[in-house]
Amino acid sequence: MYRSVRSLLRFILLSFCVFKTSLFVVAQNDTLVMSSIEDVFVFESKGEDIMYNVNGEIQWSLENMNYLPSLTGSVDPIKSLQLLPSVQTTSDITGGLYIQGSDNSHNLISIDGVPVYYPMHLLGFFSAFNSLHFKEVVLNKNVDSFNSNRLGASIDVRSPNILPKALSGIVDANPLSSQFTLSFPISNKMGLSVSGRYSNINLLYDRLLNGGYKHRNIKYSFYDVDLKYLLEINTKNRLFINYYNGDDCAELSFGGFQVKSNLKWSNQTTSINWQRMNNNNMLDLIMYNTSYANKVGAFQSGSKVDVMSDISSLGLKAVMKHTLESSFFFFFLEVLLHSILPQSPIISGSLGSDFYKQTVQESLENTLFASYDFLYRNKYAISLGLRSSCFYNDVFDINFDPNVSVNFVLKNDIACNVSMAIRTQYLHQTGFSSNGLPTEFWFASNDKMKEERIAKFNVGFEKDIKQYGYTVSIDLYSAYLKNQVEFGATALDLITDKMNVLDHMMIGKGFNYGLDLMLQKKYGDFSWWLAYSFSQAPRMFENNGLVEKYQSANSRMHDMKIVGIWNINDKWTCSSSFVYASGTPYTGIKSAMVLGENVLVNYGKHNGCKYPDYHRLDLSLQYELSKKNSLKKQQLAFSLNNATFAKNPIAYKYNEIVSNKLVKEAFYVFTTAVPSLSYCCYF
Repeated sequence: MYRSVRSLLRFILLSFCVFKTSLFVVAQNDTLVMSSIEDVFVFESKGEDIMYNVNGEIQWSLENMNYLPSLTGSVDPIKSLQLLPSVQTTSDITGGLYIQGSDNSHNLISIDGVPVYYPMHLLGFFSAFNSLHFKEVVLNKNVDSFNSNRLGASIDVRSPNILPKALSGIVDANPLSSQFTLSFPISNKMGLSVSGRYSNINLLYDRLLNGGYKHRNIKYSFYDVDLKYLLEINTKNRLFINYYNGDDCAELSFGGFQVKSNLKWSNQTTSINWQRMNNNNMLDLIMYNTSYANKVGAFQSGSKVDVMSDISSLGLKAVMKHTLESSFFFFFLEVLLHSILPQSPIISGSLGSDFYKQTVQESLENTLFASYDFLYRNKYAISLGLRSSCFYNDVFDINFDPNVSVNFVLKNDIACNVSMAIRTQYLHQTGFSSNGLPTEFWFASNDKMKEERIAKFNVGFEKDIKQYGYTVSIDLYSAYLKNQVEFGATALDLITDKMNVLDHMMIGKGFNYGLDLMLQKKYGDFSWWLAYSFSQAPRMFENNGLVEKYQSANSRMHDMKIVGIWNINDKWTCSSSFVYASGTPYTGIKSAMVLGENVLVNYGKHNGCKYPDYHRLDLSLQYELSKKNSLKKQQLAFSLNNATFAKNPIAYKYNEIVSNKLVKEAFYVFTTAVPSLSYCCYF
C-alpha cells in the first residue's frame, strides 16, 4: 500500500508537467404492454441489484455495489460502472469514462439532474460521489436521452427522495478517506440529509509521501460536502434543495532547489427542484447553478507559470409528461447561461512577464425536446422525438435533432430495440492530456469551431432464459461524429510561445462502431456476470495541411470483465472481478538527436503505438459484525486490488539517447497487490 501511494504521488508530479420514462417490451402472447418502469430485466441477489433496459439504460443500487472490490474498500459508483459492458477507461488512475467509443467530454455526469464537469478525486482514482449520500446510479448508453446535451452517454447519480422518519446515519472509514451521512426529520413534512468526506492521506502517509527527504514536502487533500433538504408540501407537491461542494489540492516543494508546484480543482452545484404529480400529469421544475475551476502552478528560481480555467452554468429546466391510456406525451425545456474562461497561462519572472488571459466566453444555450410514445397494433412500442437547440456565442446557431426508437418482441420472447438519434454538443473539452485529468479545459463553440454532432444507430437484444437462470443482452452500435476537437499544441509551446490556446485546435471527424455483450447468472448463493465489448474509434484530423488517420487515444478493441459474488452465509460475502483489455494507443518517439544544448525529437505516427494488454484481478471479503447497542449494522470489508501483481504501464519516460534513439522506461502506478480495509457502521 505504501509503495502504491508513493507511486501515485509520483504520477501527480508527472501530471504537473505535462427522468425520461421509457417504453419497454414484455412478451405476453406476442403482444406488447405499456409500462413506465424502466427495466426489462432485474437481476437480484445479496451482492447485486441491476436493472438493465434493452433501450440502453441501466439502474444500479449503490448499496449493493458495496459487495464489489474497490481500491479503498468503500463503494465508488463511477468505478463500479467500469465493470459493465461498453464502459471503458484507459488506465487505473484516469478519471475519464469512454462509452461506446465516445470521448470522456461527450458524457453528461450529473447529481440529481445537475451537471458536474469533473467529478473525480485523486486524479481519477475514485469519484467525487460520497456513496453514503446517494441511492442509485442511472446510466443511459444511447444518445436519445432527453436531458442530455452531449454526444455520448448520460450518468445520473441520485440521492433518496424519501422523507426521513427518524434520526439515522452511516459512518465509513478507509485508508484514503473518512466519510459520513446523517438524515433526520425537521418536522413531519421536512427532512435534512448531511454528508461529508475528507482525505486521510496527509494524516496517515506524511512520512511516506516525503520519503525521508529533508527538503521535499508533498501534500494532498480533498473534501466533499453534500446537503439535501426535503419538503412535502402536500400529497401532490414536493420540494428538494440540493448542494454539493468538492475541492482537491496537491502541493509539492523542494526547498533546496526552490521548486514548488501545485494542482487544484473544485466543483460546486446548487439546485432547487419542485415536483408535482397530478393524476396523469407530471411536472418537474429545476433551477440550478454548477461551476468547475482548475489551476496548475509551477515556480522555480524566480520563474513562475500559472495555468487556470473555469466554467460555470446557470440553468432552468422543466420536464412535463401527460399520460393517456396507451401512450404519453413528453416535453423537456432547458435554458442555460454559460460563463467560460478557457485555459489562461500567466508567465512571469525569468521566462518573461506576460499575461495571456483568454476572453471570458458568455454563451446562451436553449433546448426544447418533445416526444410521443405509443403502441402500434399492440406489437410495437414506438417513440418519436424531436430536439430543437439553439446556441449563441459569437454567432447564433440552431439545430434540429430527431430520434426514433422501436421496441418489439421476436420469436422465443427475445426483446428487441432499434433506435436512431442525432445529437448536438456546443461545449468542447480538450487539453495537453486526453486522459480525463483535471488539467483539461472547456470552451464554447464559435464561428471558427463549430458544434460537435453525432448520428448514432443502435440495435439491442435481450433474452431471459428463466429455466437456466441466465439473461443475455447484446447491443450493436455505429456512429458518425462531425467537428471533433483535439488540442494541437504541447506544454512546451505554452512557455515558449505567446499563444492563444484556442488557435491550436484541430478539427476532424470520426466513427464509433462495435458491440456489447452481457451474460448474467444467479445460482443459489452464487451470482456472476460476464461483460464483453468490441469497439473501434477511428479519427481523421487535418494537421498542417495533412489528413491524419488514427485510432482514438481511448480506443480499446477488446474489453472483458468477469464478476462473481458468493454469499457464503449471513455473515460472510466474498467477491472478485477480473478485467482484461487491449492496450490503448499512444504516440511513440522514433528517434532523437542532440545538437548542442537542444534535443531534436522525431515522433512516429500519431497513436501509432500501443501499450501492452491490460489485466487486473481484484478480490474482496466482507464480514457483518454482531449488532451492538443502537447500531443497526456493522461491516468490515477487506479488498485486495491487483492480486496477481500485474504491471500495467500508464506512460513511458525517456531517460537517455543511444545511437540517436531514446531509451524508454515504463511508468507504473501499481506493481504489487494493494490491500485495503474499511469499517462501516449504521445507526
